[in-house]
Amino acid sequence: MDGSPILLNDLVWDLLLGTGKVVAINADGSFDVEFGTRQATYQAGGMLAGVKRLYWANPIQFVPPKQETKKWQIIKNVIELLKREL
Repeated sequence: MDGSPILLNDLVWDLLLGTGKVVAINADGSFDVEFGTRQATYQAGGMLAGVKRLYWANPIQFVPPKQETKKWQIIKNVIELLKREL
């Protein structure tokens, strides 16, 4: 997922379910994640029903303000530069 292999017992973050643990890796490349009493099966890349839902940690989200698109683009550019350096 996102360039790193999925391993048993990895902790992951679902956008709707929160923190979960990888409990099975299936022959077709999908993997099962347990969230307390719930369980979901994800496809490669953290996809569920065609939507990217799974990440290694809670992704940071910014709400871009109206009329501030130029500032927002600058913020995005800085974040992209930081990602490449880390």
